[in-house]
Amino acid sequence: MHIRDSMKDPSIAAFWLFTFPQVVGGLNYDDDIKKKIWWQYEESFRYDKLRDIVAKRAPGWELLQEVRCC
Repeated sequence: MHIRDSMKDPSIAAFWLFTFPQVVGGLNYDDDIKKKIWWQYEESFRYDKLRDIVAKRAPGWELLQEVRCC
């Protein structure tokens, strides 16, 4: 599994974004910085989430419009 795939799970993402840098590098982010990092995380996966939703939906009128009669 690639790290990007694991980042889709918010709890794993929180580990990689906040806990891991704190344990390995001693970085302690204040709440304002954590909010900014989390906002960037959500924005980066917004398109992926939308793409997954569209892929799972049932076919609709767009399929019927492609059908040509006779």
